[in-house]
Amino acid sequence: MKNIEVLEKKLTSKQSKAIILLLEGKSIEEVAKAVGCAVNTIYKYLETDLLFKRTLNKAKDKVFIEALEGLKTLSREAINTLKDLLRERHKDTARLGSAKTILELAIKTNELEDLEKRIEVLEGKLEV
Repeated sequence: MKNIEVLEKKLTSKQSKAIILLLEGKSIEEVAKAVGCAVNTIYKYLETDLLFKRTLNKAKDKVFIEALEGLKTLSREAINTLKDLLRERHKDTARLGSAKTILELAIKTNELEDLEKRIEVLEGKLEV
């Protein structure tokens, strides 16, 4: 993700640190305190600073994609768990619930990726 690195180089150190903290799930107040600025400054970055917003959004996208890839990896384990539960007739509802959730998320991820590809094709046709 070199684009994010290039954008980050144009941000101030406070802005870069703010993005990292926001990605960690910190509140606006926590971020402002940690970077040493006013809460309103963080809101200003979020509302009016295009570079800050683009960098934050690209970083969020990267984190999200990594999380989705992790789900895909876990789906095989979830399938194996379901197989074990079916074969051995366990009543392990926690494992079953986890396995079902992972599979459902993996299926949704696949559906979203398919939709994304279809949208890209449509956008390409619109640009022509």
